[in-house]
Amino acid sequence: MFRFEEEIESPEANLTKIMKELEGVSVLWQKIVNCQEVFDGYKKLGFLEFDCMEKEDEVKGLRKGLNDLKGIDKKSGVFLGIMEDIKKWMFFLPLCAEMRDPSMETADGRHWDKVKKLVKKDFSIDKSLLIDEVWNLELYKYKDDVEDITD
Repeated sequence: MFRFEEEIESPEANLTKIMKELEGVSVLWQKIVNCQEVFDGYKKLGFLEFDCMEKEDEVKGLRKGLNDLKGIDKKSGVFLGIMEDIKKWMFFLPLCAEMRDPSMETADGRHWDKVKKLVKKDFSIDKSLLIDEVWNLELYKYKDDVEDITD
C-alpha cells in the first residue's frame, strides 16, 4: 500500500466505522435483552389467564423492531438466535390460543389426554399451570398434531 497512499483510509474514517458498528451491535444487544425479559415475563403468567392474541402482537412488534435495525449483520449468530426464539413464540402463541379454546374442555378430558400423550408429559390444567410449563412442552415440535387435536 506504500505506493497507493490514496487507497488507504484515514485512521479517523476507520474509527468512525468501528464506532458506528459498535453502536449497532449495542442496540442489537439491548433489543435482545428486552426480548428475553418479555419472554421471561410471559413464562411467569398463568396459562388460563394468558392473552395469547395480545402477546402475539407484542412478539410481532419485537420482531419488527429487530428487522428494522440498520447497520448490523443480520446473518450473525446473535441475530439469528433471537429470531429463532421469536419464531418459536410465533408458533407457540397461536397453539396456546387453540388449546385455550372452550372446545378443549370436554367432560372426559380426552383432548388434553391426547396432547399429554403426544408430548409424553403429564400436567394439570388448572389455575396453577404457568406458561413456562406449557412452553417446556415444546409444542412447536408438534404443531400440526396439536392443531389436529384442537380442531
